[in-house]
Amino acid sequence: MSSATCRACGSDDIEVIVSLTGKAITSLAVTINAPTRVHHCQVCGHLSTVNQIDQEIYYSNVYDTVRDDADDLMGVDSDGRPVYRIQRQSEALMQIGPLPDQGNLLDVGCGHGTFMRRFSEQMPGWNTWGYEVSHRYARNNISIGTFPDGKFDLVTSWYVLEHVEDPASLVSKMRDRITERGTIVIAVPDVLANPIDVLSVDHLSHFTSRSLAGMIRRTGLHVNEMRSDAIPGTLLAVASAQADTMPTMSVDDDATATTELTKYWRNAELELRTFCGAQQPQRRSIAIYGAGVYGAWMLARCGLANDRFACFVDMNRRKQGSVFEGIPIVGPKDLPESIECVLIGLRPESAEGAVQMKELEGLECFRLPDWNPHLESRKNQVATCTK
Repeated sequence: MSSATCRACGSDDIEVIVSLTGKAITSLAVTINAPTRVHHCQVCGHLSTVNQIDQEIYYSNVYDTVRDDADDLMGVDSDGRPVYRIQRQSEALMQIGPLPDQGNLLDVGCGHGTFMRRFSEQMPGWNTWGYEVSHRYARNNISIGTFPDGKFDLVTSWYVLEHVEDPASLVSKMRDRITERGTIVIAVPDVLANPIDVLSVDHLSHFTSRSLAGMIRRTGLHVNEMRSDAIPGTLLAVASAQADTMPTMSVDDDATATTELTKYWRNAELELRTFCGAQQPQRRSIAIYGAGVYGAWMLARCGLANDRFACFVDMNRRKQGSVFEGIPIVGPKDLPESIECVLIGLRPESAEGAVQMKELEGLECFRLPDWNPHLESRKNQVATCTK
């Protein structure tokens, strides 16, 4: 598929909304020397990134999915306990509706099979199969390169569609493998809830609820449910070959919000560089709070060399003691006394809480501007989407 066409609907009525040179960031939270170029479809509103990565090499040798002992930290619950991605996926699936005691599951883009194992623990009467593109994930119940034979009662796809050149084609293959009353569950990053997604160059698609629902329906499926509240920063779509079972509701028009993304990141980078430029003459000791994709963006776009940073700070104990982009990662309690200022590399809605941490008391902090494109009305959305 041409990079000059929309990946969701195939239209060539697109405009460039992001065009950056220099270092780019990936969803793995690493920086690469590549341009970032994003198109906005004028027909369906989808955002497509021009591919800058050799897909075969990247997914065979570089990109790796989470394992049981290295799950992604998504945040903390109301009691301050860590919440991990696979945990939230399992909880979200069980919230969709009761599943029969027995059935067949296909997990598309299953990686090491972590979700499949969690699902089997919860639903021991089900058989599970997986599909992947890289032989590094080969297992007895994981097919490489082609879907396993047969029909499935449930097909899941967790954070896969954003990575592929032709997501609609993959959804069509999933449609062909469900039983007559089978269900497809698709999770993708919600670019309007997690604005950094639009700058992740290995994410070739950046979905809104409108563009995701439209793409699914173009494959001949019905969208039974679209949730933005099940997993942080995620759109969760439930689709089937059956007619929609819920009253159709409109979703917010995303045209204005996607336009605002461009302004947001342009202004954020200007503010970041202004702040860091003020530290340059003083040679102050600087740390970045958050060894994730937001922290990687700050490192890539701040205008300072990596050796200007003393450390990254991260609450994820699995990261502490390791090195990120050549810079050591420490926990908040191990923040060196020499640190004078901190770049808060977290989601905008989480940054204020970090600034208030006692470990950062008295330090000069830079945080991202607020980002709230109509999110209050979308926060608890549980609806189907109009065509």
